[in-house]
Amino acid sequence: MKKRKDGKKRVISEADKNHNKQVNDIPNDQNQGFGNWLQSSEGVAYMRLFVIANAIVMFMTMSWPQFADVMDIISYYFTE
Repeated sequence: MKKRKDGKKRVISEADKNHNKQVNDIPNDQNQGFGNWLQSSEGVAYMRLFVIANAIVMFMTMSWPQFADVMDIISYYFTE
């Protein structure tokens, strides 16, 4: 294995260089469909919307029993 130094005095082996090139050179036929759409700006916007909506749903699911108890206490306080 041949090693060379770059300008920052790091040692980079040829195998690492070839592996990085193979990872970055993914053909477009493998990057179709959902993955390609998700990398678009529209896909990123919808993913943000999904994350926010999922957080709200999880918060409401976990806090609903406590919220119902508080509402019962408040309604009991004002009715009597």
